[in-house]
Amino acid sequence: MKRCIHLLSIAAITLTSACTHSFARDLHDRAVDEAMPAATSGALSVFSEMVMETERATRGDSGYLLVDRSDEALRWRLALIDSATQSLDAQYYLWKGDAAGGLLARRLIQAADRGVRVRLLVDDFLITGDGSDTAGIAQHPMIDIRLYNPWVNRGNRVVSRAFEWLSRPDLNSRMHNKVLVADNQVAIAGGRNIGDEYFGLNADKNFRDLDVVTVGPVVRDLSEAFDDYWTDDWTYPIHALVANPTELDELDEVRERVMEIYEEERGVLTSFTLAPRNWESELEAMSDGMTFGPGLAVADDPNEARGGTPDQVFMSLGMLVEGIQRELVIISAYFVPGDRLIEYFATLGDQGIRVVVLTNSLASNNHTIANSQYKKTRRALVESGVELYEMRHDARLMHEIDTPPVQSRSLVLHSKAVMVDRKRAYIGGLNLSPRGLLHNTENGMLIEDAEFAEQLAAMLETDISPDNSWRVGLDENDRLYWESGAGRVYRQPAQSAWQRAADWFFGLFPIANQI
Repeated sequence: MKRCIHLLSIAAITLTSACTHSFARDLHDRAVDEAMPAATSGALSVFSEMVMETERATRGDSGYLLVDRSDEALRWRLALIDSATQSLDAQYYLWKGDAAGGLLARRLIQAADRGVRVRLLVDDFLITGDGSDTAGIAQHPMIDIRLYNPWVNRGNRVVSRAFEWLSRPDLNSRMHNKVLVADNQVAIAGGRNIGDEYFGLNADKNFRDLDVVTVGPVVRDLSEAFDDYWTDDWTYPIHALVANPTELDELDEVRERVMEIYEEERGVLTSFTLAPRNWESELEAMSDGMTFGPGLAVADDPNEARGGTPDQVFMSLGMLVEGIQRELVIISAYFVPGDRLIEYFATLGDQGIRVVVLTNSLASNNHTIANSQYKKTRRALVESGVELYEMRHDARLMHEIDTPPVQSRSLVLHSKAVMVDRKRAYIGGLNLSPRGLLHNTENGMLIEDAEFAEQLAAMLETDISPDNSWRVGLDENDRLYWESGAGRVYRQPAQSAWQRAADWFFGLFPIANQI
């Protein structure tokens, strides 16, 4: 046993040393790389100018379009990529190599082929493989790819990554930001990563999620926040991380592999154009419903992730709730409130202010471990006066989330939003949980526009209806119950006995600060 401990200690020390010296970058890699100025020509420039010249937009306003439908979320991304003439900046926590990820990757390469500069920044935590495919895409002269807070051990080596995790506490800090900026004229930001389930294309489960398409001054703010991460000390060019980068001249091979994914999955992509197209006529129609008002792009300071707490986005919510008078709405897919937040809800309730919370039920949660910690707060939330709703996995609105021809078996809530008095709102990627508040960096938008807030409120009313959610309450015998159009039950809804067993098991551990 002593020998094993000794060997493990040596391995940890060796790995720590490797972490210290394996990320060397030359001065070119550290050069400041800034966003290009807003394009002055092209479809997106024309679109932005047209939108902002409407009589409903005043000086200093930005325009906002709430995107809750899965198919529209992917269609907008395709429209922005296909319409860009100058630059595309994309920042995501997760980019999968499935139908949606393959389609968007192909379109980015095709945009680069026509001379658009593409910068892609992805968190490295969930990237599988050694990164050679990604590095192959970055061989394109117009594409630059960087990874945030990367692993030293590339590939799927479980043991070596386990050692690295134990020896590098910094790996617990992840970049959860999500934004796509096109020509520095139009952007889309919110809760969606890049993967089939975010766009209604997963046959097992699809996500209820939210994005905002925006034009105006807030776009430049989103772009500046992207630059902060792009040049951060924890962001590394992909070619600095893979072995033998000088031998990775494989762009053509990567193109072929992307096409293979594309051909294999094209059966689920029938709702979308399979090749780049002109979107000028559609852009105007797609923008119907856009609202206008002051806005602020918010993003955590990446410097705070190193030994601190990246809480700028969370602190900005204090601006949102300041002066609250009637109603607070919180939509948080993974919700683990602390005692202070529950006490705040109770204080609002004492003042006659309505507090509504929508989160996942055990049945709809794709991370059972998150429910195992949230469930410990249910009673306190209800007793504090919160109107607590949990999404049904068999919600009727699933037909709005699935993208034809896909028909999934389950719905998962992935939305994150805060709304105050139906006048102000936050849309982004922040979950009100310890991980969201303490470990992940986040971004999003604060929007001050009553019309936008009313649209969000209308969506909420649909989501919390008995056909789509369970209302959690206490009966006359002080027992928790769940009530929906399916009736009343006294046991948290679940899809299987296995899911209940996993929830019970995870609940044995004090791991709330990691959820």
